[in-house]
Amino acid sequence: MSAVLVDTGIDRGMPWHYGDPLGEQRRLEDGTGVVDLSVREVVRLTGSGRDKVLHLPGTLEKSDLERGETASTYIFDTEGHIVLSLALVNGGDALWGWTEPGYGQVLVDRLNQTGLSIDVTPELCPDIAVVWVGHAVPDHEPGCGVRSGTPDCLGGSEVFVPRNEIDAVLGAGARAGSWAYTARRIAAGVPRFAVDFDSHTYPGELGVPYRRLAWDEERDREAPPRRLVRLHLDGSDEVFLEPGVPLVVPSSPHTPVGVAGSMAYHYEWGPIGLGLVQREVADGSTLIADGVAARVEALVGGGS
Repeated sequence: MSAVLVDTGIDRGMPWHYGDPLGEQRRLEDGTGVVDLSVREVVRLTGSGRDKVLHLPGTLEKSDLERGETASTYIFDTEGHIVLSLALVNGGDALWGWTEPGYGQVLVDRLNQTGLSIDVTPELCPDIAVVWVGHAVPDHEPGCGVRSGTPDCLGGSEVFVPRNEIDAVLGAGARAGSWAYTARRIAAGVPRFAVDFDSHTYPGELGVPYRRLAWDEERDREAPPRRLVRLHLDGSDEVFLEPGVPLVVPSSPHTPVGVAGSMAYHYEWGPIGLGLVQREVADGSTLIADGVAARVEALVGGGS
């Protein structure tokens, strides 16, 4: 069946599903699924000092990567807020990375303005795309792509491939859409920059470890004001609320205590989502998202 495309948000134009979104989730789980992530924006880092980019203020604690090794980082501003995300794989002669749609040039500009005296050239690569492949999917035949060597938390890896080879990679497995991929990501408790949290977010609110710098000392003495939670939404119907919906307490419907992010229908759990809530919101409590009841499950500690 032909793809049904996403028609709103930053994933606009990405395959949403191919007619069997719940079955597609099972294919991702058994490692035979493939997902078109070509809406992501790809950057390439070259130069003898490219590994030193890993030392930029952010959540990445590694100092270098072996060939085929992957790493993900959130990049900070001077106040310690997360302002960019970057996932990397060492392709040997270059570091390949992706960021969210609309942030590629921002990332390149940021890397060009580090003020560090290092030999590194970041460039946006609009002719390269990202495809997620399950662990049971073989390498594709054209062989021009760079594939991460170790399965990620969803049981697969990412291939950086010329856009004219996307179909070859997708043809190596069972196609799955963003609905299935998002449901799996939410189930794994993995938030997404610009969807599940904003540029005012501290890494501690997501439970992400990071290198402490001098300007962190005062803030580290205080608990982060918010925390990441998983939401279990009421009802058996497919619930698709747009990211950014306020979360309120039933007894105080005009006072937001958080905001909802990604939502999807999981093939086992039903409607689930991610949210950022005030730290004191109790685990197991019920919030309301646009009239829909949502039970809070802890991903980051703090609630009573």
